[in-house]
Amino acid sequence: MTGATGRVALVTGASSGVGATTARLLAARGMSAAVNCLRGTEAAEEVVAGIEAAGGRAMAVQADVRELAAIDGTVEQVQAVWGGIDVLVHNALVPYAVKVVATRQAAIRLSRTEVSPAWAASLVCMPVQKPQPLIWPARISTRY
Repeated sequence: MTGATGRVALVTGASSGVGATTARLLAARGMSAAVNCLRGTEAAEEVVAGIEAAGGRAMAVQADVRELAAIDGTVEQVQAVWGGIDVLVHNALVPYAVKVVATRQAAIRLSRTEVSPAWAASLVCMPVQKPQPLIWPARISTRY
């Protein structure tokens, strides 16, 4: 990964699975990794400890990224420690499945739980991004 050293990555849903692996990989490439988790920081702290044991820099940040105020708080934490965010990996989401939306209420619920969090995280991160930002909306899923 060219130019990764010294950059900062926020990885949501990073206390296990694909998110944890992504945080470890980015840290191994020289990025500082903010490891987000939804509940309790024990699993996220284990990911952080593994990154630090391998010589990387990481921090755990607990937040429900479905909540705009929580995203703001997470970004503020990362910015206070590392000065900004270069990369946002929005991995946190409800289990993905193709959904049939039969009612307006179902469409609104789907938007609030799956679409809005990714969009909101991107919007909150953009103002604090460092020069030559690497923030592009992307979604990762381990389901098909």
